[in-house]
Amino acid sequence: MSRLTVPIATNKARRDWFRILRDLMSAGVSMQTVARKTERDVNTVRNWAEGGDPKEADARIVLCLYAKHCPAQYRAHQSRFEIYVEIEESL
Repeated sequence: MSRLTVPIATNKARRDWFRILRDLMSAGVSMQTVARKTERDVNTVRNWAEGGDPKEADARIVLCLYAKHCPAQYRAHQSRFEIYVEIEESL
């Protein structure tokens, strides 16, 4: 058996959606792509960049895109939350 450490988002710190979306756009992921992946209107995604908070399901999708396209920035961002859970994994 091995252990897998997985971060969970229970910290009350607010995520910087403007920076996350800016980093994604710098990596070539447009707001239109984020809107399509979250099944939201582009104006909704723009609202997140202007200070709004996405719903939990949308936030998870955006964070997955962030982890995939901006791994270094994602790790730095996640380190602010410092909350991890260990999951025992059967092999």
